[in-house]
Amino acid sequence: MPKNLVIDPNFIRAPGKIQFTDILHIVACLLCAFVVSAILAHTTTEPTPCILGGWLSGMFLGVGKEFGDSRASGNAWSWSDMFYNF
Repeated sequence: MPKNLVIDPNFIRAPGKIQFTDILHIVACLLCAFVVSAILAHTTTEPTPCILGGWLSGMFLGVGKEFGDSRASGNAWSWSDMFYNF
C-alpha cells in the first residue's frame, strides 16, 4: 500500500451506528445555527432570513471543519461527517 494513501476510518464502519464524534458534529452545527438564527431574529421580523442564515452558518461551519481536517496530516475528508453536519 502506498504511504501517501489515507483511508477514512469512518467510511468502513457498520451502517446505522452513530459515533460520539458524529453527535458532536450535529450538536456543534445545530448550536451555531440556533445562535445565528436568534441574532437574526432580533434584526428582522421575516422568518426566511433567520432560517436561511442559521442553516448556512451551520453548513459552512461543517464544511470549514472538514476542510481543516482534510489538510491535517494523517487525516482525510469524511463524507459521513459532512452528512451529519447538514
